[in-house]
Amino acid sequence: MERDLSAHEGARAEVTSGEVARAKANGSGPRTTVSPVLRGKRALRGRAAIEPPASAASTDKAETNATPDAEAQKGLVGVFDAVHGRLVEGWAYDARTPSRILTVEIRDSDRLLGAIPAKLFRADLAEAGIGDGCHAFRYALPLELFDGQEHVITARVKGADFALQDSPRVLRTAPLPSAQAFPSQQRLAEVTPPLSDLQFTMLRALNAIAENLSAQGRALALLVDRLDDPAPARVLEAPPPSPEALYGALLPAALAAAGGPHDVLFFSIIDWHFRTQRPQHLAAKLAALGSRVFYLSVRFEAPDPSGGRFKIRSQSAKGVFEIVLTCRPPEPSIYAGIEDERQIEELSAALAAVASELRLRSPVGVVQFPGWYPVAMSLPGMVLIHDCLDHVAGFNAVSPRVVALEDKLIREADAVVATSEYLADIVRRQRPCEIVRNGAEVEYFSTPPATRYVPAARPVIGYYGAIADWFDMELVVSCAHNHPEWHFILIGATEGCDVAPARKLANIVFLGEKPYSELTHYLYSFDVCIIPFKLVDLIKATNPVKLYEYLCAGKPIVATDMPELRRVPAGLLQIARSPGEFEKKIAGYLKAGSHNSGSPTLGSRKTDSVKNDRTLKDDGTAIAAQRREWAARHSWSTRAAAFSAVIDRQFPTVSIVVLCYNNLDFTRACLSSLLTFSDYPELEIVCVDNASSDATGTYLEEMSRQHHAIRHVRNPSNLGFAAGNNVGLKAATGEIRVVLNNDTYVTKGWIRDLIRPLLADPRVGMTGPLSNMIGNEQKIVISYSDMQEMAASSAAFTARRRRCTFETENLAFFCVAIRREVIETVGYLDESFSVGFFEDDDYCRRARQAGYRLLICDDVFVHHHLSASFDKLAAGEKAELMQRNRKIFEAKWGPWTPHRYRDQPGFGE
Repeated sequence: MERDLSAHEGARAEVTSGEVARAKANGSGPRTTVSPVLRGKRALRGRAAIEPPASAASTDKAETNATPDAEAQKGLVGVFDAVHGRLVEGWAYDARTPSRILTVEIRDSDRLLGAIPAKLFRADLAEAGIGDGCHAFRYALPLELFDGQEHVITARVKGADFALQDSPRVLRTAPLPSAQAFPSQQRLAEVTPPLSDLQFTMLRALNAIAENLSAQGRALALLVDRLDDPAPARVLEAPPPSPEALYGALLPAALAAAGGPHDVLFFSIIDWHFRTQRPQHLAAKLAALGSRVFYLSVRFEAPDPSGGRFKIRSQSAKGVFEIVLTCRPPEPSIYAGIEDERQIEELSAALAAVASELRLRSPVGVVQFPGWYPVAMSLPGMVLIHDCLDHVAGFNAVSPRVVALEDKLIREADAVVATSEYLADIVRRQRPCEIVRNGAEVEYFSTPPATRYVPAARPVIGYYGAIADWFDMELVVSCAHNHPEWHFILIGATEGCDVAPARKLANIVFLGEKPYSELTHYLYSFDVCIIPFKLVDLIKATNPVKLYEYLCAGKPIVATDMPELRRVPAGLLQIARSPGEFEKKIAGYLKAGSHNSGSPTLGSRKTDSVKNDRTLKDDGTAIAAQRREWAARHSWSTRAAAFSAVIDRQFPTVSIVVLCYNNLDFTRACLSSLLTFSDYPELEIVCVDNASSDATGTYLEEMSRQHHAIRHVRNPSNLGFAAGNNVGLKAATGEIRVVLNNDTYVTKGWIRDLIRPLLADPRVGMTGPLSNMIGNEQKIVISYSDMQEMAASSAAFTARRRRCTFETENLAFFCVAIRREVIETVGYLDESFSVGFFEDDDYCRRARQAGYRLLICDDVFVHHHLSASFDKLAAGEKAELMQRNRKIFEAKWGPWTPHRYRDQPGFGE
């Protein structure tokens, strides 16, 4: 995961000094205040105002003398929401350690009923800024409590003796009706602790019995009411759920959102509300450039009874919609790499539903973590771009499966983008790679905040971001130990880093994670910013986001010798190659500049935020202006424009040449399928009428007036297959040109999947699809009665062969994609073959002789009627034509080898 973790979207930490004093005097943590949010949804009660965490080295006597219980309660908030039948619900959250999963104990008076982790997702929590929203819990009360007696149910945080708001709740119970005694199947799956298989099966069976009895009772009542009614009883059926019920209330907004030629799906490494990093910035800026963007949650939900395979959770930014896919438990993890076939199948079906229901246009998938790959590659016609954020193999906790998936993703993605030169060099060992570095939200970081945090009356050395195993804590401790007059502020989560030595020093303060919206309040108080990373492979491949953010504020920077920092112009920052040099360069900046002398101390709550009525002296110097000027050229908008250019390069102009001779019904069906299923932005369709005697010419002329992509060329006479197609190939302008018979019917996503090998490897000169009716290795065993069945059957066949190809010596020209360079090198079809037969064999020989490879795309299917025009020839005339053209072929190439079927299951007759 990207290391430059700007801040956590946690609860905002603000209390008055009086509230803190009262909390300390009472020996408890800060009290919560009720503030309902989210109108029209379940109210989030108890959104808290929380005291900011103090440093472990704080000298505040009241905090030092706090009781263990009081210390444990600081930052804890939560609400015991409600009891629904047997199901109790609520949430609990630690604002000091947002990533911590709290355990909630449910008690009946003094008797412990159960202890469950508060880790379920609730949208209202996420929208209210309560961590990442995954802090809710549900628990099923034992049936024995429903005995008609009064019970006092409490919910407390384990280990802190902290009671959730609205706890306890008094239950005056009575034996429950079956509908209340047994929760719905959806909620049964979410009960914590989990039920055993036997318990779950029994409860589900009891539910079914209760529902069946209820339905029979309603039917019997209806029958009794109508005994005297001569009219026949009507069967009452529940109306089908609305699209909004299936996919979320934001479905109309998502469908109505303006979009460009492509819709972009982010297969991200983090959820939108987790931390504001590269994924969110790129998604928002690509949306600003005109794309509809769908940001997929890294978590999945169990399917609900409505049957919807996905939900639109939120509109995270203008043009950006957060999507959660459904999958039956157990929940798969992208971080472990999705490998269970059932899970891959369900998530792929959910992704297909996203494409269908949201009417995706020329979709582009941005894959930012390789664990997504088995699902992301399942959507036909989607361009996959691997946005390579980090050297995944450099993470200690990454499994070998994820590393293997990244190798496969690097090889098979349509394009790879790396964030640094070092990372790009690793990728280039396998394939070409482009660099789109990180950036900054320039306007935000270059604007001094109205208030800023002033921590101490001494120089401030500041850092924000992840404090993990790659953070050189020994370096920071050494500097702090040697310079007690310096004050170090470290902002960020500390998982994976040994911070014990640092906590022993009074001049190192850990503030935990801070919201992205508050970062500048701290940044503008730093005298010197530091990037103290160990030079492991993971860090060598890193382009730190904080570099650009620090420079936007004009701040001096001292950093370890990371390769990406060497490219920054000399003088804008200082690179240290040893601990002594690191310390010396900080001292040099402090001597040349100014620090916050006379500022209030860290522990003073009344002065944590002061008016920014003055600026640091360094802000007005030429070097500070140069820092800002350089950083301004590296905005996220600039990065998104570069990323968008990478996307555009995946869509070269494609020209489809459709040669028509009579058979108007076939031509109508062919063009209808092209207009329906091509879904390609840079497309022209050149329809060549080979002097048809029916209404084909009139039809093509009308189609060219109605559709800007269609061009109509009419030959004065029937030139035959080779010469007629040459007319179209010469009229075409595309970088790739497709020869397509008019007796064909294409399938969804066919163009992008057919041209993929041509774009991936310049040695590939031509590609062709699978088909139902052809005499070579492209033929598969398939049956269907209409085009709707054809689409379903062919999709099932090709789904197992995504991005698979088969090298061959011959491609049939009922449908073949040819690189323009091949035509320029080899020439056009040999017109000596006149009406038809053997011109495609001849062209394949010429292309292979020129050094080009021919591939069959096993993930593309095109229906072929087979020889619709030639079938109108008399049998003798057709045989004579074949013999004549065979002689022409063999005169050029020697004995002709008959085509054969592929010797693989599913292929051939």
